Amino acid sequence: MEPDGALWLALHLRWPHPRPTHRAQADAIRAVLDHRAPDIWHWHHLWHADGGLHLRLRLCCRSAAGLERTWEALQAAAPHIERVAYRPDTWKFSGPRWMPLFEQLFHYSSERAFDVLASERHPALCSAVLDVAQLFFGLCPSVQERTEGLHALTIYGTARLLPRAQEAQRTVYALTNAVRNRGGDVLALPPGLPAALARMPAPNRLGATLQVMHLHTNRLGLSLDEEALVYLAATRLDGQPAHNPHFGRL
Repeated sequence: MEPDGALWLALHLRWPHPRPTHRAQADAIRAVLDHRAPDIWHWHHLWHADGGLHLRLRLCCRSAAGLERTWEALQAAAPHIERVAYRPDTWKFSGPRWMPLFEQLFHYSSERAFDVLASERHPALCSAVLDVAQLFFGLCPSVQERTEGLHALTIYGTARLLPRAQEAQRTVYALTNAVRNRGGDVLALPPGLPAALARMPAPNRLGATLQVMHLHTNRLGLSLDEEALVYLAATRLDGQPAHNPHFGRL
């Protein structure tokens, strides 16, 4: 977790049409982040559509000088880059008290997403199914949370894909089988995070977890329809892919 008085650098990066792939954008940013690692405490990203599709990058820096060095280095990462104020959506995560915990999780999520995008061995959809289960079962310990959460995921996924229900059903079936057969590594949770969030009221924790899952699928470069497919595949798994003990409970 960052120290008190954290120094945040918030950037919007844009590329003209035809835009580079998510992987190419991530590679350009990763090169700078690796170079400036001593100056960065942690960071996270999102792709956002407001004002045209762009990448939002948030970096918690160790010093004012390090922040300026990072800002200078990142200006070469995209043709158009804008420096903005950092205004986290604390209301989505039960308020400012809990936000540093989630910002740490966002860092783990972004690191995982960049690794998946850079790898040919881990398709983003399969990785997303594994990660969604890790987040859901890792952060929501109660039966009531899990029951309500699985219901919400099923309702959202079904409604989103209703216009092409038959095609979606075939895709979900294929994705479920792929994850069962392939398994794979999974998103790591920050040490101590589940225990810390156990003190959060259960309804707030479920809402925040669903937000985290949505943001993670975004970081993996998935569309909203692909996100819905991931949720439906996750809720249909009854096996136990390698390296993920949670899937026996889906």
